[in-house]
Amino acid sequence: MVAGTRPNDARREVTIHEARTRLVQLVRLTALTDLVTIITDAGRPAAALVPVEAARNKAQVRAAAASAEAAAAGWVHRLEAERLRLAQQHSAELGAVTDALARAWAALDRFSPAGKDRDVDEMRAAHNRYLHR
Repeated sequence: MVAGTRPNDARREVTIHEARTRLVQLVRLTALTDLVTIITDAGRPAAALVPVEAARNKAQVRAAAASAEAAAAGWVHRLEAERLRLAQQHSAELGAVTDALARAWAALDRFSPAGKDRDVDEMRAAHNRYLHR
């Protein structure tokens, strides 16, 4: 018997010859213990006996995939809506900061016109790109 990383991953391996001679026992053991039995042919895994709950047909797999895809699409829609909301909020806040900076520079220009103070002119030049949007 080979143990997996989780208790539900426990499995046993048997040869195809052993599976043929012990099939009824292996099926009942699988049903009782929820262990997967790997049937090997010449040392390579060839088939598996799995509990009924673990066996899923293609339609169930497709339905589960469609459900997961729909859930993912819903999350994508919610995330995009939140991104747009945050972009609008950021734009509004940036506009408010830009307006406040423009008012501050207008007041400063009244006290220190351009060319009067070199340090103020350097700050004015640094902020110039934010003032003219």
